[in-house]
Amino acid sequence: MRLIISTTALCMALLSGCARLQPGYLMSTDMEKAQILYDSGMIIEARDKANDVPKASADYRAARRLLNDIDALASGVSRGFVEIGLRYEKAGLDRKALTYYELALEYDPSNKVAKQKTPMLLERLKFDNGGKADGFDPAEHYKQGRAALSKGAYLKAVEELDLVVRYAPDYKDARELLSRAHKEKKEAFGGYMKKGTEYFEAEEMGLAIKEWDKALELEPGNANALDYRAKAVEVLKRLEKIRGKDGAAR
Repeated sequence: MRLIISTTALCMALLSGCARLQPGYLMSTDMEKAQILYDSGMIIEARDKANDVPKASADYRAARRLLNDIDALASGVSRGFVEIGLRYEKAGLDRKALTYYELALEYDPSNKVAKQKTPMLLERLKFDNGGKADGFDPAEHYKQGRAALSKGAYLKAVEELDLVVRYAPDYKDARELLSRAHKEKKEAFGGYMKKGTEYFEAEEMGLAIKEWDKALELEPGNANALDYRAKAVEVLKRLEKIRGKDGAAR
């Protein structure tokens, strides 16, 4: 079993202990405990506790609202951990990057980038620092990379072909395929960004957000995509608030 203890995780553990030592915590309802944990920044524990509130409880609706807030926050925190992981990975610090991808999955198990990066880094870390692959099968990774490229799964294609080029640099046309994967990934990213902007200008905020989400799957830390998406979310919230007021007035 691999044990990874980060400063972040340690701080979270300490905060959790403090939350549970607050006056009245042990005697509180599940909903009250969830709120205490949430207010202390312990959103994973708060999510678990809010999920314990049964449908028959008078607190059920409040728990659902809190869970919506938690999911939104957890998703953002998860994306933040992925961005840090990408920076460490780019610097060649794979083990440190893996720590942050695993943290990302703790907060949002559905984070697509972290789900894809984690097994790839675990595979890469099997190999020694000299770049020698003990038992590495370039044929399998080449096959998966080529298949991913043909399906337009550019992130997976880049990851698989990069392993081949790194540990079996002369294997078939892996270098050419990797170059092509990078090029097509860049083109796809540009397409999603452009389409998102077109939807935004047409005031189709939901569709714009979906396009920028696709762009962020290809380049999770891209500042422009994150900025555009945040603006669209803000506009969407304002529109929903206006519609809510109009509906209440009728």
